[in-house]
Amino acid sequence: MLIGQILAKSACKVFKHVTWSPMYDFAKRGGTSECVVGFSNDEITSPWISQGDTVIAFDTSKLDLIETKVRPGGKMIVESINLGKGITRTDIGLVEVPALTTATKLGNSKSANLVLLGAYVAVERVVPPEVIETMLGQMIPGNEEQKWINLEAFRKGMQIVEAKGR
Repeated sequence: MLIGQILAKSACKVFKHVTWSPMYDFAKRGGTSECVVGFSNDEITSPWISQGDTVIAFDTSKLDLIETKVRPGGKMIVESINLGKGITRTDIGLVEVPALTTATKLGNSKSANLVLLGAYVAVERVVPPEVIETMLGQMIPGNEEQKWINLEAFRKGMQIVEAKGR
């Protein structure tokens, strides 16, 4: 949810219309959750979509279900730990990112979502990294060390994708 909020608030600085729609699994605390972020300079007629251009997945245990949420020609950005067989669809792109490993090396595994956000920004190139970095500083409280880790996690995500030549 957090990276969806950061992306939505950052997109407000760039686009005329932005939506953020959270969805929670109410079965248990810490259960599955997802959000849809939409942004455009044209009016957004509905925040609810069945398939997105790009889907970011941290928990890949239900990859077969998650990949159905990607539009043909779209992309999935996924945590590469425990990825297993990968995706079955051939009409979408897959970007594997070692987010948890990267964040852990930086000193805080909880920043793995920010590594994935950095990967998204590098893949899509629709919201400038500087805008996201400013929003990170505003939205995530913490001491200077934690703020540095968050920024580094985001930047490492971009670097991972750029190193792959995407």
